[in-house]
Amino acid sequence: MRRCVAEEMARRLGARELRQTPEFISIDEFSVSGRRLYHTAICNLVEREIMGVVEGQGQRKVEEYLDNIPQPERVKAVAMDMHEPFRQAVQVCLPQAKVVVDKFHLIRHINGALDKVRSRLQGGNRRGRRRDLFQSRYTLLKGAERLILYWKKQGID
Repeated sequence: MRRCVAEEMARRLGARELRQTPEFISIDEFSVSGRRLYHTAICNLVEREIMGVVEGQGQRKVEEYLDNIPQPERVKAVAMDMHEPFRQAVQVCLPQAKVVVDKFHLIRHINGALDKVRSRLQGGNRRGRRRDLFQSRYTLLKGAERLILYWKKQGID
């Protein structure tokens, strides 16, 4: 059922005529059936609308889509996660476009790396310091606006 819905969605979106190639697009995969069936959405970031959906998350299908957009030279930048096949497809089809890692994926990777460092430091410390580092993981992951409130409560300027 989910595969049929995804295929119909891709067919209908594929039938839409692209008025003008946008300067900024995004590429991201999404799961249709848990983590077993993926599709890739190509979006117009200027108009905030889906340009097309391709089956799978591979380079070849994305290249096929990008090869068929009118005026590919208009695209200045493509936002995406760090999925290598997407980067390669953009490099092949839109060599003039800058590849930009989207904010969500960038922050997720930074938070993961920061937590690994915190965890490594926590493991080698004596008991009292270990608890401080364990509790600090929540502080490290707070947003800037919440962190300022936290500092004020702690009496830190």
